[in-house]
Amino acid sequence: MPEWTREQKDAIDSRNGSILVSAAAGSGKTAVLVQRVLERLKDEDNPCAADELLIVTFTRAATAQMKERIYQALNAELAARPDSEHLKRQMLMLPFANISTIDSFCNDIVRENFHDIDMAPDYKILENSQLALMRDDAVSKVLEELYRENSSEFNELVALTANGTDDSALSELICKLYESSMAFARPREYIKSLSLRSYLDVRLHESPWGHEIISYAAESVEYCKLLCDKMLDAASEDEVVSEKYGAGISSIAASLAELEKTVDVGEWDEIRKAFCGIKFASLGRLPAKYTSAQAELVKSSKKTIADTIQKTAELFCASEQENRADLEYLIPVAEKLIEAVQRYSQELNEQKARVNGYDFSDICQMALKLLIYFDEDGKAHRTTLACQLADKFQEILVDEYQDVNEMQNMIFWAVSKDDGNLFTVGDVKQSIYRFRQAMPEIFLSRRSALKNYD
Repeated sequence: MPEWTREQKDAIDSRNGSILVSAAAGSGKTAVLVQRVLERLKDEDNPCAADELLIVTFTRAATAQMKERIYQALNAELAARPDSEHLKRQMLMLPFANISTIDSFCNDIVRENFHDIDMAPDYKILENSQLALMRDDAVSKVLEELYRENSSEFNELVALTANGTDDSALSELICKLYESSMAFARPREYIKSLSLRSYLDVRLHESPWGHEIISYAAESVEYCKLLCDKMLDAASEDEVVSEKYGAGISSIAASLAELEKTVDVGEWDEIRKAFCGIKFASLGRLPAKYTSAQAELVKSSKKTIADTIQKTAELFCASEQENRADLEYLIPVAEKLIEAVQRYSQELNEQKARVNGYDFSDICQMALKLLIYFDEDGKAHRTTLACQLADKFQEILVDEYQDVNEMQNMIFWAVSKDDGNLFTVGDVKQSIYRFRQAMPEIFLSRRSALKNYD
């Protein structure tokens, strides 16, 4: 047995609540998860049958490895206690344990409950090559229809996205938006939410993109202030540099302080004016042929500050009035794009239904439909099936939690006991599945919401 750290031991032994383990690569997160499972299976005072755990990994290889590690650990425990009837029962139940990828888990739910979603039981999972042909055919049909309709909005959309006579970029955009939507619990509502119309009444500094740019600008100013502090420190170590450059450095520091204040309290046009109009004082002149490490650090830092502020200013490329004019122009074009994605979704789903074949994102959406429903206010509620599964699983353990998306996370919630029996492990720096719509911000949000372990 390894020598567990106190934190690892806490993660293994904690009970009666949800736990998130956030740790770096190579720190033994998966080993901790396996040991936790083993301790749950060994426990005769608070028994937990092997089929009362749901253990989710993100690849089939990881699932196979997880099964093998749990089997070997439990087998070793049984070898040490060959007379334990409890361990013997657990070994017999282990093949029925729910250790799988999220895709496999959802597939099992759909296979067992196909009659509740009006679906043929003999559906197949489409091969990537067949799925690619379906996607190409569906998007081509949608674009042909839109070209025939020849609306001004669609013509603008083509003009904005086409590369010469090639509209492949538009095709890719339509497909990408559809794929992105399937990572959300309500794909259709997500697509509808992409309309820009609601932002007409939102001040630019309060809009999502305005807020993002201003937050970045604040970080840029903070970085420049740190560089300015280093300039002051360097000047204090060299009397000549302090004498000749001191006033210039102080002036730069004052300019940055004023810029920071504007970013903190100003609105878009004020901040834009401050960034685009800022002029930094010159440093002054050193005596002829005078050089020192401090002098070089001050000069290079000033150049970095000027470059950073200039690059940040480029993000404020339009005034609030210009942005509103852009919005008014783009709204009907964006809505035509949304319509194209909706048509593509319908066409692709019809093709899949005709061949009774689906991909795993479809299957997971079907599983979610079996597990939850939304009321008129968009609030999620568990179905009877979800409540039954929640009663069955004593604990849900998720490996590589940084790679879940909203739809998958909703499934975990649906089969949990009010979100109170989740054991999730991961490292946000290891998130590698953005191309599969992983949302590491879910991991970060959960980490910030949960209290530190005590």
